[in-house]
Amino acid sequence: MTTFLALRLIAKGFLGAVIAGLGLLSIAGFAGRHWWLLDIASHFRVQYLIVSVALALLVLPARWYRHAALLAAIGVLNGALILPLYLAPAEPPAGSAPALRAMLINLRASNRDHAAVLRSIRAYDPDFVVVEEVTARWETALRALMNEYPYAIIRARTDNHGIALYSKRPFADHEIVMLSAAAVPSVLAEFDLDGRNFFVLATHALPPTSSNLARHRREHLAGIPALLRQLDAPVLLLGDLNASPWSYPFRRLLEQTKLRDGSRGRGFQPTWPTAMWPLLIPLDHCLYSAGISILDKIVGPHLGSDHYPVIVDFMVP
Repeated sequence: MTTFLALRLIAKGFLGAVIAGLGLLSIAGFAGRHWWLLDIASHFRVQYLIVSVALALLVLPARWYRHAALLAAIGVLNGALILPLYLAPAEPPAGSAPALRAMLINLRASNRDHAAVLRSIRAYDPDFVVVEEVTARWETALRALMNEYPYAIIRARTDNHGIALYSKRPFADHEIVMLSAAAVPSVLAEFDLDGRNFFVLATHALPPTSSNLARHRREHLAGIPALLRQLDAPVLLLGDLNASPWSYPFRRLLEQTKLRDGSRGRGFQPTWPTAMWPLLIPLDHCLYSAGISILDKIVGPHLGSDHYPVIVDFMVP
């Protein structure tokens, strides 16, 4: 009996530590504006929800009601933040317009599975393809697409921040833009769709793995609102923003630009890291302005990268 009570006390103590950790991480995620490390805690809302609910159900038969109540509170907190992804935003009717498809692929510079990427692009047959982490080797491999995608803007690099936009449609205008002092290239392209102009912005923010890189990511995302204010047509933004929907820089970006999240109404759509599925979070995004209607958004198959691709069907009504 003494051994049983000792084990019970140890289990309760361990559970209490887990609950404290979950609670602290859940709260820390709200303080991302103050410190980049705290912002990282904001990315794992779904994981906090799953763990808290699973533990609450596990301890209920033992009648540890106080622990279960605390776990339930943590679950409700994180669930409330996740819920908007499952609620479709109110949008005007799409109207009559041709449906278009865009595909976003973070290739991973070191990935050598060129054939899988080419097969997937041809299978989904998008009108526009944004590829990130484009190196000289990837630029050469993607030349196989030039018959299907005769229009391309390519900025290959030796690091992980080369970028390219391939299109079946001609550009009305295009440029390479730098959104921060880090001089990471983004592609801004304008298209004329039977008299209806719109822009595609392809961008890739630096990963916030240090205070310096987090600052560059913050500056990069902060540069988008100033750029969009110069445009006079709807915008479709596609990119690995290295920020989840619950991250402070991401939320601030939506507030400042009034862009909408293409995941709204479509649920949790994680894209990274492919090799660690328990930690999967959504870093690759489709954002869009008024004047564009999203018909569908899905996550594609594994292509050898550490990111899953994103496929978006949309209209410019």
